Amino acid sequence: MLAHDVDRYTVSTGFTGAGVLARATTAQEAVAAAARHVPRGLGPVTSGELDEANQRGREA
Repeated sequence: MLAHDVDRYTVSTGFTGAGVLARATTAQEAVAAAARHVPRGLGPVTSGELDEANQRGREA
């Protein structure tokens, strides 16, 4: 989601704005549009490397 101005948002498939899915005039509309395009069954997402040693204790 890109915020162009106070009242202009673009929801797209790419972080650069490529593959426009929707244009909105409020943040709420933009988030709703993005939520409608989240794939079913999408699991947790992370940015960066997964530290498996630290994850083991949290899976209980």
